[in-house]
Amino acid sequence: MSILVRVEVTVPEAQLDEFRELAEKLTTAIEDEPGTIRYRWFTGKDPSMFVLIEEFVDEDAALDHNRNCGALLEKIATVSTVTRNDVYGTLSDDIKRELESKQGKFTFAPLFD
Repeated sequence: MSILVRVEVTVPEAQLDEFRELAEKLTTAIEDEPGTIRYRWFTGKDPSMFVLIEEFVDEDAALDHNRNCGALLEKIATVSTVTRNDVYGTLSDDIKRELESKQGKFTFAPLFD
């Protein structure tokens, strides 16, 4: 079962250029990840707010992504603040703990059966 992730971030105006550069690097980096289905950044009327939609074939692919892009994820975290981090799909407790230990608080929503 695939895992869908929705992340909202805010970026200070002074760091928008650096954020956009890092977001582009992340988007390029995932091209070599076979388990990544979707990885798209969105913005709206507020130029300091961004939404990332990620989809992975399964929880292992989501974890592989976090490991493969760890350095870039750490850098982008220095120029942005995550305001929301939602994961849709069923994850093991071990993976939930690992994600939260590296990236803070998540809202987990398992598949409705």
